[in-house]
Amino acid sequence: MWSNGSLVRQHYDLVLYCPLRNAKIAEAKTIADLFIYRSSAHAMSSIAEWFENNHGKRLLIFFDGWDELSEQFRQSSLATSIIHKEMLFHCSVIVTSRSYASSSLLEMSSISKHIQVIGFSEKQIAKVITETLEDSVDSHLAMKLINDLEIRGDVKSLCYVPLVCSMVILVYCKEGGHLPTTLTQLYENFILQTIRRHVKRHDINPHTLGSLSSLPPELAEHFQELCRIAYTNLASTQMTFSSHQLQSLSEEDYLGLMTTFMEYDEEKYQFLHLSIQEFLAAWWIAKHETKTEEVFKDHFDDDHFRMCLRFVAGLTHLEHESYQQYFNAKQLGLHMEEASTEFENCSHSEFYLNSVIKPVPWETYDDDPFHTYLSIYLDKFPILLIQLIYESQNTQLCQVLAQSIADQSFCLYTAILSLFDWLCLSYFIDNSNTKWNHLDLEVLDEQKMNTFTKGLTNGCLTCKVLECSVYVKKVDDGIVLAKKISFFCIQEYYFHCNIEPQHNTYLILLQLFKISQLKVLHFSLMSSNLHSDAVANEPIDASMELENCIARNTTLQEMRIEIDHDAFLDTVTAVIKGVTRNKTITSFHLSCSGYIPGSDEILEQLLMENTTIEALSLYIGSPSLKIKEVNMPLRALETRHFIMSKLLPLLQGDGLHCLILPYSHPLHLIFSSHPNLRILEVSLDTEESVGELLTILQTNTTLKALKVKIDYKTILTTNFYINVQNMLRLNQTLSYFEVYLGSPKLYFPPSYIKYNTSLQSVHISISTTEEVKSAIDTISHMNYLTEINFKLNSPVDETHFILTVTDMLQSNTTIKQLCFNLRDGFFLSTDHWRETMQHFYETVFTHPSIEYIEIGVKNKKEILNDFLKEHKSLLLSKHEQEQPHRQLPIVIHSY
Repeated sequence: MWSNGSLVRQHYDLVLYCPLRNAKIAEAKTIADLFIYRSSAHAMSSIAEWFENNHGKRLLIFFDGWDELSEQFRQSSLATSIIHKEMLFHCSVIVTSRSYASSSLLEMSSISKHIQVIGFSEKQIAKVITETLEDSVDSHLAMKLINDLEIRGDVKSLCYVPLVCSMVILVYCKEGGHLPTTLTQLYENFILQTIRRHVKRHDINPHTLGSLSSLPPELAEHFQELCRIAYTNLASTQMTFSSHQLQSLSEEDYLGLMTTFMEYDEEKYQFLHLSIQEFLAAWWIAKHETKTEEVFKDHFDDDHFRMCLRFVAGLTHLEHESYQQYFNAKQLGLHMEEASTEFENCSHSEFYLNSVIKPVPWETYDDDPFHTYLSIYLDKFPILLIQLIYESQNTQLCQVLAQSIADQSFCLYTAILSLFDWLCLSYFIDNSNTKWNHLDLEVLDEQKMNTFTKGLTNGCLTCKVLECSVYVKKVDDGIVLAKKISFFCIQEYYFHCNIEPQHNTYLILLQLFKISQLKVLHFSLMSSNLHSDAVANEPIDASMELENCIARNTTLQEMRIEIDHDAFLDTVTAVIKGVTRNKTITSFHLSCSGYIPGSDEILEQLLMENTTIEALSLYIGSPSLKIKEVNMPLRALETRHFIMSKLLPLLQGDGLHCLILPYSHPLHLIFSSHPNLRILEVSLDTEESVGELLTILQTNTTLKALKVKIDYKTILTTNFYINVQNMLRLNQTLSYFEVYLGSPKLYFPPSYIKYNTSLQSVHISISTTEEVKSAIDTISHMNYLTEINFKLNSPVDETHFILTVTDMLQSNTTIKQLCFNLRDGFFLSTDHWRETMQHFYETVFTHPSIEYIEIGVKNKKEILNDFLKEHKSLLLSKHEQEQPHRQLPIVIHSY
């Protein structure tokens, strides 16, 4: 069930298995020490020496149980050196770890692949249950258990782990068809059943053992001693024991909870599973320690005790008031802050009610710089805390933790959650008694979404803004999820659905319109198979149902629909027709990759009959569109098809305030038809048209933000640069000015902006070290600047530049964004770069206005990433001391 085919596709001369729970492996000093099973010491030394001389070529080492290493050995040990490729750099390495301890592994640059073992799927769980019970006396319970798990999604989410699944089956059968709620209850029952099986072999009636708390005195004494051994050895990170450590017990006293194995010629002992040892250690802490709360505190930050403390939470219910300190210690910053340029801020405010949410392409979130920023800045999502809450079933702690989360908002981008964690999260939210502001659930598959929604039993999720991306295979699965979401109290929903192309996808969208308080809906319907031949074929009444639902909606104000496959086109048709008749939608965005049959007529109706849309964004082809009349009170328009430019002269009122037009269009028509235009993005394909635009801008007094994209084939002469300089000297109202030649952005010498008093955003090129001072002097007098972009050309002294910029920041209190490049990163090879960058970062983190810093450093950004992580605590502390009420600045290192 776990894998098909060959595990290792490469050929190795030797596969070396190294269990890190073994003290000899953990403490190994040489490669030869890893060969713990030796037939000949000389032979093993020769083999080790051969691989060492060949730097580990054709060797695979399997380090099992990274989480079982002490923190000391995770920082410095032979295993760590090999994983870091400081030794045997040609060898392949596989490392296994529980997820809580994997963060230190993921930070290693030598890690090439991270695989999360998700365990059984829902279908496999049912198959395991059936096959386990089919030949037993409890076979009649198999289908009952499968059905019960459908109702008890909380327990079902535990069963993806094979060991836990077998425990659930055993406990369920022994308890006559009763399911536990928490892991603690499950393990307590499983251990009780194990002891019952053990005593039955010794002619003791197992039914006299009612619970672990009421064992007969002799058994209770042995059980207590096992718990003590479990705790003391867990505290010293020992998972295997010698016989002298168990001398107070005979083999019969192990109660079936321990097993033996041979290490060299010595018999060793260990508990049936590490989690068994952790439960018994928790029992000792909860039942036999006089100061349980203090022991809990002593081990709270110890990775080795994470599972044990979860069991302690289940056994104590965390009722003592001292436990609250872990849940309200500080304001957790879990919400992802996003930075945007001045132009984006201006344009988004025209198109979107919530301009904080950036409708960027989905693949942007895979950008390495973006991920680096998140890993450095976001507080780690408190997975342990929600696990403790679930095990304790303490609803009061749900409310305490919710109030400690800043702005009642969180993003799960960097969090790695198992199915059980999703169950814990839903329990926490369900009992938090909190009106959430912004929840970003990120990417979920249907299993995770099912687990999450099933856990919301006390009513529905109350949240102003909800974001998520769901991957489902079938439309029916998408409908089920959308139906659950429709019961949530949400005002803004940003939903990305990746699905197989099928004709009835409209039903998913139809369910979302049943969210009663919905004001904003962004719905991306993306095909998981772009090459599918599936085509749209919805029944007419089905399309009409969606159309009428949209038309009758009275709460929706903003709608953004993105479709990427022809199979979804009938859904698009119904959406356009519904929006045409709707009376409350004021902002509408439609993006469609294919041509919609009959789209000319329905788009003409939309433009002519709708009288409420003020912001319209259309990414849709319609080659023969005939626009006769436009009755929309448009203030903002974005279109990616040249034919839509026909509507520009037909707009009513005082014209557009914002126009995004990424193709060439007669400039005099734009400015004459729309005299109040404040934001413009336009593409130009000749130097003459660029010159015309710059001439118009010399006397224009309304435009505030301008982005110009010049065709890469256009040859720019000195006239262009003269016109730019004249425009910036004469125009004193333009705040944002950005020019692209093809893809690259154009930068201008500092002299160009010397006499301008309106620009809040500048793009400056610096060609010599001498120009650094003149550029900074010019900028220092521009107290209205909020965004600065530098391009350094060789041979500018980068150290001098950073020191000068640092001095500038210390005297400037308006700059929000700063971007610059370090070319080839030679600066990072100089003697004092660390002191220079620390001074720079400290200035940034204590600055009263800086929100975003981007440093381009070719091929060496990892050096700056590591440096920033290394100084994270110091920088956060300085920010907290000097700017406690400002959000943390975003610092991104890009190529």
